[in-house]
Amino acid sequence: MSPTTLGESSKAAALVWVNLYLALLALLVWGMVYGLRIRCEGFGCMGVGMYWFVWAGVCTVTGLLGLWARSRSSLAGVAVGLVRVALVRVALWVQLLMGLGLLCWWWLG
Repeated sequence: MSPTTLGESSKAAALVWVNLYLALLALLVWGMVYGLRIRCEGFGCMGVGMYWFVWAGVCTVTGLLGLWARSRSSLAGVAVGLVRVALVRVALWVQLLMGLGLLCWWWLG
């Protein structure tokens, strides 16, 4: 087996990683929408700050998982499905733009 090909179990694992990343990204988007709707009242402002701190950490971990899923799915290729490989690439760009957009919103607001 050459270093650029994966075995059958690795192809199945790549499919699991891709699906896990896409599910976590959907939860991350939901968390972003929820976080943008939170209003701070009195001491609750500290809770909002902690929420966004945790969200940023989860976003980072999810991004790393997405990069891992992209590399595994690219190696698995057809076994994972070319649509999923492209979907992971698009999802990584969406996640990057989402994070940068929120960073700019925080920086300017």
